[in-house]
Amino acid sequence: MTPFWDDTDAAQLTVCWDGSCQRAASDAACLAHLEATGTKTGFVVLPDLPSRPVEVTVVLADPAGTRIVDQTLTVSPRIVDLPGEDCGGSMPQGRITVGADGKARPAG
Repeated sequence: MTPFWDDTDAAQLTVCWDGSCQRAASDAACLAHLEATGTKTGFVVLPDLPSRPVEVTVVLADPAGTRIVDQTLTVSPRIVDLPGEDCGGSMPQGRITVGADGKARPAG
């Protein structure tokens, strides 16, 4: 059986806090990379992300635009130190994983 993420063509995150939302598509900025395990990793920069719980909607779609994953969850960003000239410094970072079962979960 082919993992569902092999059919994933687009990722969209909507992150909400304090009554407003920011929408961002995953791209190859900063620390994004492909894992040697065959999994896909993306990174989205939200400059005003707070270091407290936020509501995140994760949407993954196939090349035809069909939603493979469409789930909302609460994520608690933590302050992390990011290396590099373009993305360096301390900032809040939230992590989400999507398992082989197609369910999104907060990570780390």
